[in-house]
Amino acid sequence: MGSFICKALGISHIFVKMRLYFLTIHSVKYFLNLFYIKMSDSQYYTT
Repeated sequence: MGSFICKALGISHIFVKMRLYFLTIHSVKYFLNLFYIKMSDSQYYTT
């Protein structure tokens, strides 16, 4: 019984880590897109 709980906790821990990882990647992509849009906007305005 104890080992089963440990396994379940380990699996859920991996899932939490994966979710955090994907969230981080998603937010980084989002900020990069915002930054890219701002950069292209400034280039657009200067020309």
